[in-house]
Amino acid sequence: MAGLYAAGEAACVSVHGANRLGGNSLLETLVFGRRAGIAAAAHAEAAPEPREAELESALREEVARINEILTRDSPIRPGVLKEEMRELMFHQFGVYRDGPTMEEGLEKLRVLKTRMAEAGVDYHGNVFNQALIGFLEVECLFELAEIIALGALARQESRGSHSRLDFPERNDDEWLVHTMTYLDADGPRLEYVPPTLGVFEVKERVY
Repeated sequence: MAGLYAAGEAACVSVHGANRLGGNSLLETLVFGRRAGIAAAAHAEAAPEPREAELESALREEVARINEILTRDSPIRPGVLKEEMRELMFHQFGVYRDGPTMEEGLEKLRVLKTRMAEAGVDYHGNVFNQALIGFLEVECLFELAEIIALGALARQESRGSHSRLDFPERNDDEWLVHTMTYLDADGPRLEYVPPTLGVFEVKERVY
């Protein structure tokens, strides 16, 4: 994605190979943080000026959405839903997974997400509104939880920390791919792209 830069374990550079699932955060933050910063600055200097009309339109839409949340009269609180989601993800999308359990969990998760769309906040002010910040954070958590659930359910194999009891073996023939998620009007959509492989043979982790 043009203009998007990342550093640290979020970038998945994995300079340490199979030593860790993501990578070493200190090395990746220092080295690739500098590289990402330099590249981001160069991109910003060369990028065209933003279109003011589009920015203002997006701002008006977001302000209207925030105001609707602040004025919403609802007994449902995001903190309660967050705890329910935490329990659900732990028990139905934990370390060891299987299809039927995850399918049931996905249905329950979507019910919670629907309730989240009706939730409100206790404080309705516009200054230092921590309740609103918490609300927005839980909204994002629900989006991420659904993406995790869909990706885990679709990937019919075991790989790394993704361990499926109903598909205990790694399957490079079908699943040596990166999962890409796109947010459409109907919700998350999954696509897959092949990885860029180096000179070393891809092997299963056996320790």
